[in-house]
Amino acid sequence: MYEENEISLKELILVLLKEKKMIGVITFGFTLLAIFFSLLIPNVYEAQSQLVFTIPESDTSRFGSFDFPSQNVADYLPLLDSLELKNEVSVKMEVKSVSSSYVYNKDLKYVTVKTQAPSPVLAKQMNDVFVETYINRINAQYKLIAIDKFMYSHQMNILNLNFQKVKTLSMIDEKSAFLEILNPVYTLQKAVFSDPKSAALYAEKFNLDLGSLSNDVVLEEFVNEKYLALDAEIIDLKLSLINMNESLKNSNSLLAELTTEKELLVKRLSDLSYENDLYDELTVLKGGITQVSEAVTPKERISPRRSLNVAIGFVLGLIVAVFTVFFKHYWITEL
Repeated sequence: MYEENEISLKELILVLLKEKKMIGVITFGFTLLAIFFSLLIPNVYEAQSQLVFTIPESDTSRFGSFDFPSQNVADYLPLLDSLELKNEVSVKMEVKSVSSSYVYNKDLKYVTVKTQAPSPVLAKQMNDVFVETYINRINAQYKLIAIDKFMYSHQMNILNLNFQKVKTLSMIDEKSAFLEILNPVYTLQKAVFSDPKSAALYAEKFNLDLGSLSNDVVLEEFVNEKYLALDAEIIDLKLSLINMNESLKNSNSLLAELTTEKELLVKRLSDLSYENDLYDELTVLKGGITQVSEAVTPKERISPRRSLNVAIGFVLGLIVAVFTVFFKHYWITEL
């Protein structure tokens, strides 16, 4: 058994040695093809930068308070993969397409943004534009969300104030009508001698002879407390009405300002000219995303790995050559 295996191995080696020229040609051919295709593949360089996210819980301005839906960094990353962002960068860079990726480090809470390009300088420039556009785009996105939220809040406030205003006016009319039938003072009268003590005080007060008052009556006036209370209520309602009108005026003014701002932002987003609109109080995410590490011009390409491709071509060619030699030998000897 050992001798048979030894003879078979010798035969195989002899077959390979006999066809070494074929093996060399095939292997060399595959290696040349690998070199050729490696040269055809364009160079790819990669630039990297890092972003840190510090998402606030809320932002307050004269338009109201905006609560952010999440402080989870992962919720703010889908835009990095969006076609919308890549199309905007391609327009700014005047290139056909943008190749990018990112890596999120959950422990350190930073994101590494990677961009690829056929030249080192272009890779660096593309990363700069990509990161800047991402920060501007997400700021504009949340500014638009905040504007919509503020507009809805002021619209609801205006509806509520108008309802309260109608209700208050109705209450003022009702109380004013009731006030008209009341007197601010009321008078009590009684016969002088029905109360001797009061008669004596009355005569003394006006220096009169008590005997001459037998047929007179004493008139006493009292402040009507109900009148005063009702009048105070009407005054309070009128003051609240003034405050409502002021609030309505303010809400209408802010709503008009927000409407104008939204129309401008939507137009400038479509024109890709919105960057200068991201420095006002409506930019609620301003400062929430910071670039802590700028991209540097890469020195080495990441693709193609020509040495590896040539090695793969060489090994593949050698395998194909050996298989071809054995198949030829089997074909001749067995068939």
